[in-house]
Amino acid sequence: ESQGLRGFLAALALGAVLARVFDLFRPLRRRMPRLGCLMDGLFSLLALCLFGALGLYVCGGELRLLHGAAACLGGGAYALALSRLLSPLFRALWRLLFRLLDLMAAPSGSSEKK
Repeated sequence: ESQGLRGFLAALALGAVLARVFDLFRPLRRRMPRLGCLMDGLFSLLALCLFGALGLYVCGGELRLLHGAAACLGGGAYALALSRLLSPLFRALWRLLFRLLDLMAAPSGSSEKK
């Protein structure tokens, strides 16, 4: 019985983590819409691998519909409770990263023409 509870709680946490990962990359998807399909595929692959690991290692090889529902519940709880708080932080993080990349890509003014 404790394995069932452990699997449920792990699936709940997995849903919250996946929602957070999706939230983290949302500003990048908006900035580079052409990469949306690729990022969706990578996110789906990540979710599939994590659900497989959940089923094999936490649930003893028995992944049930209840675990999928728990993951949806965890993702929904994250979206309702933390998404609005963390989204501005993620946007600022990507803005900073892109500014740094722009600075590194800009030609330096220290070279002199002879």
